[in-house]
Amino acid sequence: MSETPCEPDVQLEMYSQARLLAPARAMVASIAQRIGFNEVDAGQISLALDEALSNIINHGYEGRPDGRICVSVCDERSPAPPGNQDRHRGPRPAGRARGHPPPR
Repeated sequence: MSETPCEPDVQLEMYSQARLLAPARAMVASIAQRIGFNEVDAGQISLALDEALSNIINHGYEGRPDGRICVSVCDERSPAPPGNQDRHRGPRPAGRARGHPPPR
């Protein structure tokens, strides 16, 4: 994975509810195919997303349905526009990866 910042092409914000995993998988698989991944690779990407989101729901939010999860999708082959790509206020906590729940 590249460390180069990327302007998200799509952002999904969802509650920490397992019923939302299937729509998130479908969205990411569709986007992956549209930007050039074959069906098998797009399926693998959506499976990885499902695993990550499941871990966030079960471990990060301990099954609470009211947690917020943000997923950003971008094509890192596109050049990043100049300027600061990080829009949140304050420093990003160490070890926080994209897609993980925000600090409580």
